Amino acid sequence: MVTEIAGKRVIGVAGFKNSGKTTLVEKLVGELTRRGLRVSTVKHAHHSFDIDHEGRDSFRHRKAGASEVAVISRQRTAIIHELRGTEPPSLEDVIARLAPCDLVIIEGYKRDGHDKIEVRNLELDHPELAADDPTIVAIAASGPLPKQRVEIFGRDDVTALVEFIVRHCGLRNPALILRRAGPGDAEAIRSLTRQVYAKWITCIGREPFPMAADYHAAVREHWIDLFEEGGTLVALIEMVPQPDHLYVENVAVAEVLQGRGIGKRLLIHAEAVAKQMRLPQIRLATNRRFDANLAFYQHLGFEAYQTRPLPDGGEMVCFRKPVS
Repeated sequence: MVTEIAGKRVIGVAGFKNSGKTTLVEKLVGELTRRGLRVSTVKHAHHSFDIDHEGRDSFRHRKAGASEVAVISRQRTAIIHELRGTEPPSLEDVIARLAPCDLVIIEGYKRDGHDKIEVRNLELDHPELAADDPTIVAIAASGPLPKQRVEIFGRDDVTALVEFIVRHCGLRNPALILRRAGPGDAEAIRSLTRQVYAKWITCIGREPFPMAADYHAAVREHWIDLFEEGGTLVALIEMVPQPDHLYVENVAVAEVLQGRGIGKRLLIHAEAVAKQMRLPQIRLATNRRFDANLAFYQHLGFEAYQTRPLPDGGEMVCFRKPVS
């Protein structure tokens, strides 16, 4: 039976100190998001902790007596709530505050009533949770174990553990359909691109170039592939073949699907297109002020090889990556 808390599907990762819980959660999140699922996490700490440090502005606000401190940037937001002697929120209250997602992984809270995977480090003499806890639905162990009442997995066998979680929690990967754009798609492409790039207007003081492009012409002259979910356009990649490389003109992913690895999938798709066309390299460019884009392309193995000045005084950073 699928465990839900506050309307969200959950699975716990429980165990004693140094059992490897956090490392396993990190790996599970990575594999689940690679498969296109949106995952949130909740971690229970048994001690006082800080997410900011002395000398930071937020730290100074909190120490001065603020009950809540909100820190906002283009990359992330955080709200620090000081309990000051009051009871911490329940697990249900915490999960209710999370944005919609496919799965919440809960680290800790080993005595709560949701389903959990027990993590065991066999080098440590810890009690065995599964022996008398019916909420333990699987064990991830650092070595072989004798037969148990639940399924046993290697602690590092992330693929098998994720398959178990997908099956146990009734998860489904997003049904994204990839197809080539046609003339009738131009307005939808323009609309999605404008929505995705609008967040950068305040960063550079103008509309990014893709927002003003002629997509009726682009559909005719370029190679544009679309990702659709339930018949709705949610992501796209626009490519322009050149004699010695495939140029990626535009990658746009709807905000509600960002963080699911779809941009990465689109660029992997571009590599396949380049390979099919016998082009040895992929190239693309982004505004130097788009920090998240710079980090994303570098993470995917793209090399910055050139810069170009922009009329507004900014700079474009050009990236390239060989096609394997």
